[in-house]
Amino acid sequence: MSLRSRIHSLCAPGNQSLLALAGLFLLLGAGFLWVVAQPSPIPGRLLFGLWRGSEIAVAAPLVGLAVLAAARYFSKSNFYSVLLSFGSVGVLVALIELAGILGVVEWKEIFKKPVSNLSWEPTPYVNETGTTQQDTASAWGMPAESIDFHFITDRHGFRNDDDRPGAEIYVLGDSIVVGALVPAADTVTAQLERLLGRTTMQVALSGLSPQAEHDLILSSELPLEGRTVIQFLFEGNDLLDSRQYRQASPGVQRAPQFKDRLLLNHLLVQLQYLTQPQAGEVLLRTCEIGEQAFTFGWTKNSFQGVQDEYEHIFSAIRDFRLALEARGATLALVVVPKKLRVLGPLCQFGPDSDLTPFEAHLGEFPQRVAGFAEQNAIPVLDLTNALAQSAISGDVPWFWGDTHWNATGHRVAAAAVARWHHPAP
Repeated sequence: MSLRSRIHSLCAPGNQSLLALAGLFLLLGAGFLWVVAQPSPIPGRLLFGLWRGSEIAVAAPLVGLAVLAAARYFSKSNFYSVLLSFGSVGVLVALIELAGILGVVEWKEIFKKPVSNLSWEPTPYVNETGTTQQDTASAWGMPAESIDFHFITDRHGFRNDDDRPGAEIYVLGDSIVVGALVPAADTVTAQLERLLGRTTMQVALSGLSPQAEHDLILSSELPLEGRTVIQFLFEGNDLLDSRQYRQASPGVQRAPQFKDRLLLNHLLVQLQYLTQPQAGEVLLRTCEIGEQAFTFGWTKNSFQGVQDEYEHIFSAIRDFRLALEARGATLALVVVPKKLRVLGPLCQFGPDSDLTPFEAHLGEFPQRVAGFAEQNAIPVLDLTNALAQSAISGDVPWFWGDTHWNATGHRVAAAAVARWHHPAP
């Protein structure tokens, strides 16, 4: 066929309509993406900072239809070749995804970043050094300096430099007490021992609910007769951890979500990380104090939808006190406020921040714990004022890109507990 004949064939009315159809599908896909694109930051990562995976899933078939229409415009053989290619790829993807759905392949485990179990399990006699990152800064893709750590555990698997069978005071808690980002000598437990002149041990692991902390110390072989247990209650995630504790079946791991079984989901997540290195939280949940940025991981998410957990926690504490008293020990409580409660009044929030007014993100945790403790005659200390005074003086008690105290926070907390536990005459 001559070139003239070929051009005439392509310009025939039927072929022109195919070309128009291809253009229409492309316009529909592009228009849909334009409408749903997120010009303002939202929590998490999006493809190129603009689109969710579900939105790409709508636009991609439209692009595929446009390609098929364009292929048919040129020839039937091209159309069938492209259709066969699409079908082959579709069958292959379906088989791969079926393997994930049936559990033959654990895509979540394959794509999971290596995570140390230090401070998460009671492993005796650990002695490890290395570097780590601040939690929110790392999760949100913010440049941050590495932090050196030296992690030692005692015979019980807790982070205590001195390996003892027991102590006069046990500091019970979660990652706030562990203090994995600061040297062991700077943790609230070690500093409290120096201030009080009494042997003090932390009984703490990361990720524990208040109820799981009770289980931890009661199931240990630590001597309790004549001892004091000071439980640190953290406003940030104790309500959420309580809900998870109650919903979990002992010894049974929760099945992964359906999307975690899909390879395409994990590939999309990797593309999101590549095309949007910084998550939306960088603009939404950070502030400036002076020239330093500070991140806030626990906002409304620390209490919305889980307010009923207060009563579950309080009931557990009542039972825990009775169990301690039966063993000759006494209980005291310390309230650890979340970062935003202390630093919020000092913050300059950006125009895109969703933390204004910051008071809407605070909840009632300190007040509820104080009221419960008063009704049940349990000694309680709220660390909010002590930490706030330190921040006002310019010595901020938190790492800038983390939800945990720095060495200042541990020092301030230890001093406040020491004054409260052993006031000067």
